[in-house]
Amino acid sequence: MRPERSRSRWLFAVSLASSMAGFGVRLPADDAEIVREWVFDSDEKAQGWEAGNGISGLHVAKGKLVGQIEDPDAYLFGPPVQVPMNGLVLKVRWSCPKSGSGQCYFATDQSPRMGEDKVVSRNVPGGEVVETDFSLDADGRAKPTLTRFRLDPFNGLKGVPFEIEKVVLLRLPCRLEIVFGPAKSVARPGEPVELKLWLRHSGGRRPEGTMEAVVDHPDGADLKIRIDAGSESPSGSCAIAFKKPGVHVVRARVFQDGRETRELESSIVVGVPEAPAAPLLESQWVGLELLPSSLNA
Repeated sequence: MRPERSRSRWLFAVSLASSMAGFGVRLPADDAEIVREWVFDSDEKAQGWEAGNGISGLHVAKGKLVGQIEDPDAYLFGPPVQVPMNGLVLKVRWSCPKSGSGQCYFATDQSPRMGEDKVVSRNVPGGEVVETDFSLDADGRAKPTLTRFRLDPFNGLKGVPFEIEKVVLLRLPCRLEIVFGPAKSVARPGEPVELKLWLRHSGGRRPEGTMEAVVDHPDGADLKIRIDAGSESPSGSCAIAFKKPGVHVVRARVFQDGRETRELESSIVVGVPEAPAAPLLESQWVGLELLPSSLNA
């Protein structure tokens, strides 16, 4: 049975080596796509915009769509659209003398009635022109199409004017979080260890196509991990083994559509002895052992 000091040292080594390498990356394009845009420099540009509850005097003036809020729950409707909601964001540039709550209700081809199940809310400051983003992308793997939206400008106010300078529907680029690391952090010399690569969609367009990671292997040919980025649980793995004891650094170059996007780095501790080989740097709860790099083993 190991002494208490050895157990603390072992646990610290595991926690140190098990940290995964990860990063966020936009793929494949870095720019948002403008799907629809409304500017109000003429009455014709405001066609399809309709006053709803609590909005009076809606008209175009000096390049803006202006109106009066007459009810704390006032709203207006945008024109009908047919836009896939994959990565979709509605951006509004507007102003009001006082702060309020801005909301965007929306309807889709799969759910045509607006309601509390399809609304995005934001706090909107008053007294200045501000831009407010409403993310309309659906959760999960559903692929609805946006058919109509409603804006509630500066909710909670009454008897104040508002102005809308621009409304834009944007499709954001795909953003992925990519994590790379060993399935186990401590191995025996020559023991195969699974290296895993995970993808998580964190915003924008849904990922598509195949991603590939090339893992540098100092003792042999490079290893490859291929992932279907659009699958339900995108991940992949390969196995690697090291003969020399010590801390081995593992690097993976990640490619999307043939373009290298980033290099990731993790580590595996190989051949850790049962007892410390040198004095530990100790506190009351943990002992820190400095392990040699495999390059010096």
